[in-house]
Parts: sequence; C-alpha cells; structure tokens
Amino acid sequence: MSSISFSGTVIDVLFNLISNAINGKDIHDFANYDVVVAIMAGLEKKPEKVPFKYMDYYNIYSNGYNHDFIRTNSDTISLLLALLN
Repeated sequence: MSSISFSGTVIDVLFNLISNAINGKDIHDFANYDVVVAIMAGLEKKPEKVPFKYMDYYNIYSNGYNHDFIRTNSDTISLLLALLN
C-alpha cells in the first residue's frame, strides 16, 4: 500500500500556495493545488494528470479499496456476503 508524508505534503502545499500567488492563480481555488489534482485524478483514474511527486496520492485514491470504490469492489462484496451467510 502506498504511504504519504503529511508533513511533507503541508510543506509542498505551502510552496504550491506561494507559486499560485506569484503566478496569479486563485489561491482559494483548491483545484489549483497539485495534491488536489492528484486526488481528483485518482478518483477519475486518470494518471496522466498527476504531477510525478504526487503519484502516491493518485495510487491511494485510484485503488479499489479506497473509501469511494470499496463499496463496489467485488472482493469486498464477496467477503461481506460470505460473512452474512
């Protein structure tokens, strides 16, 4: 399973905030932040949108066991059905 560094992410978001401010991007539009881009790309399963540094976020959010996809994951459904029977 992929892992992430929260302290590293906080620092990266801070630098992303500064970069967005310098480049005139709306700093309140979270879609401009690389970590959010990676998370949304993971949910959409579109790795081509992900900045390389944030592939761990993509891997976590595109995984069939994340909180959004687990409800439709066939392994999970099979296990729950076996437990209920």
